[in-house]
Amino acid sequence: MSEEARAWAIPLRGIGAIPKAVLFALSDMADTETLTCSPSVSRLVDYVDADARTVIAALNWLADLGLIEQAPLDEVRPALGHKYRIMMGCPLDKRLRITEGRAA
Repeated sequence: MSEEARAWAIPLRGIGAIPKAVLFALSDMADTETLTCSPSVSRLVDYVDADARTVIAALNWLADLGLIEQAPLDEVRPALGHKYRIMMGCPLDKRLRITEGRAA
């Protein structure tokens, strides 16, 4: 678990409840040094308590925002799953944080 990634994700606002829950899940599963993990969608479904389509949409939304990077575990067989990297300190992260009780 990456406590640093989790602490980074807590004050993020404006990304939605399910994407934030998915980001928390990835933070809990991430390697502390590389901030990467490769949970299956079904594991994320169990963690977040949402259906697979919702979790996949949240992962894509987080990637579109630049909060995570996602890549296939195997380029030849992408159905094997994905690896995810939490992008702490991305430019959007600064706009989504709350500063002194106000949206930055």
